[in-house]
Amino acid sequence: MGWTWDLLTDLLSRSPNLRDKSRYCRHQFLRVCQVSGGLGEAAAVVSGVPGAAGQCPTSCRKAALTQLGALIVLLRKEESMLEDLKDTNCDVRNDIYVTLQLGEFDKGNKTTSKNVEVTMMVYDEEGKRLENVIFPGAGDDGISEYKSVIYYQVKQPRWFETVKVAIPIEDVNRSHLRFTFRHRSSQDSKDKSEKIFALAFVKLMRYDGTTLRDGEHDLIVYKSDAKKLEDAAPYLTLPATKATLEEKGYTMTGKNMHSFGNLAISKDSFQISTLVCSTKLTQNVDLLGLLKWRSNTNLLQQNLRQLMKVDGEEVVKVFIIGLIADRKFQHFNPVLETYIKKHFSATLAYTKLTTVLKNYVDNSEKPNVTDQLYKAMKSLEYVFKFIVRSRILFNQLYEDNGESNFMDSLRQLFRSINDMMNSASDQTVIVKGAALKYLPTIVNDVKLVFDPKELSKLFTDFIHKVPSGRLVLQKLYCLIEIVHSDLFTQHDCRDILLPMMTEQLKYHLEKQEELKACCHLLSNILEVLYRKDVGPTQRHVQLIMEKLLRTVNRTVISMGRDSDLIGNFVACMTAILRQMEDYHYAHLIKVFGKMRSDVVQWQSSDCSDGSTVVLVDPAQVALASLTQDS
Repeated sequence: MGWTWDLLTDLLSRSPNLRDKSRYCRHQFLRVCQVSGGLGEAAAVVSGVPGAAGQCPTSCRKAALTQLGALIVLLRKEESMLEDLKDTNCDVRNDIYVTLQLGEFDKGNKTTSKNVEVTMMVYDEEGKRLENVIFPGAGDDGISEYKSVIYYQVKQPRWFETVKVAIPIEDVNRSHLRFTFRHRSSQDSKDKSEKIFALAFVKLMRYDGTTLRDGEHDLIVYKSDAKKLEDAAPYLTLPATKATLEEKGYTMTGKNMHSFGNLAISKDSFQISTLVCSTKLTQNVDLLGLLKWRSNTNLLQQNLRQLMKVDGEEVVKVFIIGLIADRKFQHFNPVLETYIKKHFSATLAYTKLTTVLKNYVDNSEKPNVTDQLYKAMKSLEYVFKFIVRSRILFNQLYEDNGESNFMDSLRQLFRSINDMMNSASDQTVIVKGAALKYLPTIVNDVKLVFDPKELSKLFTDFIHKVPSGRLVLQKLYCLIEIVHSDLFTQHDCRDILLPMMTEQLKYHLEKQEELKACCHLLSNILEVLYRKDVGPTQRHVQLIMEKLLRTVNRTVISMGRDSDLIGNFVACMTAILRQMEDYHYAHLIKVFGKMRSDVVQWQSSDCSDGSTVVLVDPAQVALASLTQDS
């Protein structure tokens, strides 16, 4: 029987998505064996008891092997419970993941340890059970109680079984987890008479109004008569964890055990762990104080100071903008965007946000402002989503009132950013890099409320303000993102942006700076110009031909044949030639036809027949000509 479990474990371990399902498989494996009458021996096998495999009855083996194939298929098909932890695309979420970890149960006067089964339920403070709020696996229906795996005569069982508890937000502060312990017997007649012998519990809301902390919890195991354990009133006023008990001055060691009325603290131990995944609940008391500031306005200033110490995972529920750029919070983007589009309603927010952002930029060289500005730059996309949405809502109410003031505020903000970019201070280099990276993310939103042509001019000025010889790679990738934006697909905006881009490309290609990024930028420009939905492109192709064709060709000539980029540049050169029409070729010949000194000949070392590769410097006609002797 041991090989059966080994096979199953091996199958699970080969896939990262299936490893966490081994607990579920172990659970099902033991359930099958229980039905087959071999519960004790099978549990011993799974628990690693030496020699137990040979003791497992034939009925248990047959039943387990019959179900093994179906179990493997099930495990491969269904998502792990842990996969459900990632599902945060809903607007509101309020889940608590509870793991039954381990326990230790005194065998008392018996010679063997108990077969302990743990039953988990959720109750309110009045002793009423909450129905269908426990989910044993992703995709499963809710159940009202969860029963653990039973280990046969094991004093220190280790379950590590995880379930999800989903409770309506309004019921969390009144609810608690209740765990009861019962000895199970392999004899049906005796098993039916077994009663609950102990109980443990933990409230989901702490005394200070915050949610139960994430992590491990050593719960106190209370013993009493089964009937007395059914009533919630006696135990809800008692300490739930050993840590709480010790805070009250009691100890849990030696003979110094205590009784509270009809309930006595046993020597048994039981440990769980919890993880809260909620868009509403918080585990930080300082943040809770801010959320409830109206109930005590005298503490508002203190709460705001304390908020500066709050970890990002908590602030994300209140000010997600400041953290949305971090990878671990990117799955909140759809939630935030839904909020902005459907629920955000502050019509004057744009005035405050632009003013504060400009103030940050104007004081960027101050040490205490630099870090804040850097965070603001990382969040720039969503800051402007709020600005734009606020302005749109204002226009709907007041019919474009204050339009000139809004436009001026954006112009002044851009001027401040340009002044910052133009400064020689080393202290703001990281902020400048962030501006180059994140400023293009605002384009598609800002163009909804701002003239696209003027926005193109502002971006052109922005690029020109980048100090020469610094942040070259960041600048080129900024230009790539602008090419990807809606601005570059508009003919009149491209009239403004493309001359600046060709100028930048020519400069850096001639200086042999960041050739890979230059090639990437040029190829992206050519891709847009090749499209049929971007308006007239003839003049833009001519601009590239005049400014870059010769430069690209010279770049190719200067490269060694083993260069990784030579193929990419030749592809760009070919793309330029393909997009040229008769008009372009006629213009090319007219302008450059007499410049014979630019013809460069290479003697091909690869051709045994003495062939000559001729490259006409493509500011002139640019294509390689191959002449062969007959």
